[in-house]
Amino acid sequence: MGGFAALATTVGSHAHHSITGQYDPRAAVTVKGIVLEVRIRNPHSQMRLEVVDAAGRTEVWALEMDDVADLAEQGVTSKTLRAGDKLVIFGFPARDGSRLLHVERLHRPSDGLKYEDD
Repeated sequence: MGGFAALATTVGSHAHHSITGQYDPRAAVTVKGIVLEVRIRNPHSQMRLEVVDAAGRTEVWALEMDDVADLAEQGVTSKTLRAGDKLVIFGFPARDGSRLLHVERLHRPSDGLKYEDD
């Protein structure tokens, strides 16, 4: 769980930020990977995703999502997403170039689960 200490520091320090203040919607990306950890909580839920880049290197991305109530409205709860899930994520990357991403859409191909930030 040590990875979440770094994620909590990165995300937690910006808990009430403007999405476009920290993330760049003009540079939207899609990443595919395996969930390492999930925390469904307020004010923002968090996830760590292991992604293999185009050169074959493994990267860990920190993902930020909506709060508990907003996720639950679309059927995403603390039992929906689990470590080991393979996901396709579309989102806005951090303006500072770090591997931090605000999730706009999520898809789990194994069962068709979809989530979209509204």
